[in-house]
Amino acid sequence: MVVYDHSFKGDRAWFRFAFHWTDPASGEARSRAGMQAYRIEDGRLVETWLSMQPLGSSWTGKPQERWTSPPP
Repeated sequence: MVVYDHSFKGDRAWFRFAFHWTDPASGEARSRAGMQAYRIEDGRLVETWLSMQPLGSSWTGKPQERWTSPPP
């Protein structure tokens, strides 16, 4: 799994990601891109939404070096 970008602001957070793997049956490279969003209330996760792109999809550009923001 690689993360392409993300944001944490107020009571909302989201990240854009892609999975990359090798199909065990065929040995072929596979991918699938997606985006997940969250809503936080009183410090707790209360809602999440997940959107997946079709099999074979991926985002353009270079993924982030790490999954989280760098320390302040």
